[in-house]
Amino acid sequence: MKKVMMASLVSSLFVLALCLVLPLSAYSVDNPKLIVKDSTGQYTKFVVMDTGNTGIGTDAPVYQLETDAEGGANSTIGMTVANSTTAGVPVFFGLRGGGTLAVPSATPSGAGLFWLGGKGWTPANGWNSFLSGLLGFNAAETFSDTANGTYFFISTTPIGSTTRAERMRINADGTVIMNSLAGSYTGGSRYVCVYNSGLLFTSESPCP
Repeated sequence: MKKVMMASLVSSLFVLALCLVLPLSAYSVDNPKLIVKDSTGQYTKFVVMDTGNTGIGTDAPVYQLETDAEGGANSTIGMTVANSTTAGVPVFFGLRGGGTLAVPSATPSGAGLFWLGGKGWTPANGWNSFLSGLLGFNAAETFSDTANGTYFFISTTPIGSTTRAERMRINADGTVIMNSLAGSYTGGSRYVCVYNSGLLFTSESPCP
């Protein structure tokens, strides 16, 4: 009962704070969601759904945090740090464990620690359900107090396809795997060469 009363009190104080800093026409509480509009009351600037999904520039966010923009404007999230020394860095990171949020356990090997990707829109399916391009950090081993090995990978989708594939990986030991250089080799030395265009290729003889 105390927890419910405290949650109600916090919600009331938050709404009161909005009343103090915004014109009355600029906000409304539409149970069970909070909507903040511009000074004209016509355009939604910020919304919190009853699911917890939060939107900036949209009144119907489908993600936990969604920022929308149109008309040539950028949908941008910025982080700023100012310091006269090298201390302080804008950081965007992910947390990944095993188990549950209430009772977490060691991060399992192969688990995604943080992924950053992009998807597009198609006439038949609308916004893609999958990421067409992806940068990711994964666990290279089951995490322990003394071992937190990771690897980084880059994946893209070929032209004319909808299937994403890994193109490059930097392993936990710093070695690099590039799929475009993979092939069936007969043994002996191999050379990694660069065309004038910047394209990498392999050769059994020294690069021309």
